[in-house]
Amino acid sequence: MNPIQEESPPLDIITSIIDDIIIKIEKDNELVKHIQRLPSEITRYIYEEYIEAQLIYERLVSAIDDVRSERLDPVLIRPLIPIILSKPKYIAICRRIPEFNIVYIEHKIRNKKSFKLMCKGNSFATAILFYCYH
Repeated sequence: MNPIQEESPPLDIITSIIDDIIIKIEKDNELVKHIQRLPSEITRYIYEEYIEAQLIYERLVSAIDDVRSERLDPVLIRPLIPIILSKPKYIAICRRIPEFNIVYIEHKIRNKKSFKLMCKGNSFATAILFYCYH
């Protein structure tokens, strides 16, 4: 054997790895099947209690990280503001974002808009972007 060539792993190790992957896939498929068999009320409850707020949070983070937001254009954030402010669960999770939290305290708790000539929603969204990028 050439000393520069690497020795390939034994076939039984590769087979073992493949078997482990197949078992994991089968378990995941079983989990999906069990979830699909749950009554719709339970599925809805799980979604609303544990998933929905996280999805809104991720959507807001994605919108803040977008190039348009870096240019201080609130077009992606503005539609999310009334959705977030409509549910306490959404507010709580979005307050993890420091800039959102600052603006929330100013606009909703202290009732002070950042931009006087804008409507409240536009002021809220624009203020978040200013705190992030200015």
